[in-house]
Amino acid sequence: MYSISRPVPGISAKGDLRETLVTNAAKLLGCPVVYCNAVGGNDELIFDGRSVAAAADGRVVAGLAAFQEELRVVTIGAAHLPAAEEGP
Repeated sequence: MYSISRPVPGISAKGDLRETLVTNAAKLLGCPVVYCNAVGGNDELIFDGRSVAAAADGRVVAGLAAFQEELRVVTIGAAHLPAAEEGP
């Protein structure tokens, strides 16, 4: 699994862009990708939340709320992982 934990200030169109980047990264890397964002304000910045988790095939398995705190445990089981390659 690849995890990104970086607070990024929110703007209305960034939610869709963020989800696209996460799902594309999951497909490219061939592993689940989790993007964790902050919620709240800091000086002039506003963080919108909207954390997202994608399976290795790029399907979104969890999307968290915008502009409110939310805690969720996301289980990415074998069904969300790529098949193991056969060895020699």
